[in-house]
Amino acid sequence: MKNDDRRRCWRVGGLVLFLSIAVPAHAAVLLASPNEDNLAKTAVPLADKALVYVYRADDADSSTATLLLNGSEAAYLGARTFGYWSMAPGRVEARLAGTAISTALTVEAGRIYYIELYQSTNGLLALKPVSFAIGRSQIQRGQLVAAPGGPSLTPTRIPAASAASTATPSAATVIEPGIRSRRTRAAVSPKFGNFTLAEESQTFLGVDRQFDDSGMATGVEVEWFLRPTLSLGVELMRYSNDYTSPSTGASGSIDSQVILFNGKYYFHPQSAWQPYIGAGVGGVAVDFSGGISGDAGGPALQLVGGVQWRFISWFALRTEVKYLHAIAEDEGGHEINVSGSGIFLSATGYF
Repeated sequence: MKNDDRRRCWRVGGLVLFLSIAVPAHAAVLLASPNEDNLAKTAVPLADKALVYVYRADDADSSTATLLLNGSEAAYLGARTFGYWSMAPGRVEARLAGTAISTALTVEAGRIYYIELYQSTNGLLALKPVSFAIGRSQIQRGQLVAAPGGPSLTPTRIPAASAASTATPSAATVIEPGIRSRRTRAAVSPKFGNFTLAEESQTFLGVDRQFDDSGMATGVEVEWFLRPTLSLGVELMRYSNDYTSPSTGASGSIDSQVILFNGKYYFHPQSAWQPYIGAGVGGVAVDFSGGISGDAGGPALQLVGGVQWRFISWFALRTEVKYLHAIAEDEGGHEINVSGSGIFLSATGYF
């Protein structure tokens, strides 16, 4: 064989070798349907499986990365894309094909995990596990990729419809990394805040009385969840307001205690941030001290709205605004208006 022929063979062989390596690493990214994408962003794991998401955020690297899970080709990921898979409990290794870039997790049934594919400070791609809050937020900004190998490929992607169906309508389910998913049946919320009376100046027992514009309020609420978005509960609340009588100089206070039976609707129950609205009906009991003695009572109604940050399955922080309508009457038929509005903070425990 002549030298020119040898060189031509080496060139062709080198080109074939290059293409065999480069083409798989830059395979086309195929996106799943919009419906599959929407279901993937709220999926929950099957009872005997873990759910693993691998996503790629927006980065300067425009190449396509081939992802391997436990040695099997799982997805082609470009910027702002993600994949998710149902995995048996045990060790899961995520690796970029043709490289030593990898990370590993030990996963447990009923839990959800997130892995980020990102561009490191040296410009190379890298893999790392991330928290539920970060991972859940990032996949909302990305698009689901189609599985490259079809339904026979292992690890198998969890069918979105099946994942959604595991969330039973009788209780709420919240999932996060490192915390076993469980159905929420009840919640307890101690709360404190500031309550402002709607009428600061009132005439009671024929005497004008000037109330403080606001006072400290405390309470506790217990809820039972009928489904992920709906709860029924009972709430106890107490607030006090001082008053003075400009004409007589007398002073005192009124203590109001309210019991309410509430219904609440929660938006986005699978998200860490959950707005909610609600209403309640019940009664109020008022005790007088200082210049007036005695008590009064009457019906109470309330409207409430708020948002909670449920960053782990068994605990959340809430801020809540409420309007209360309550008019109490004593045995002599004298009325006092203890209606008003307030803002509250609470720490909620879930069971």
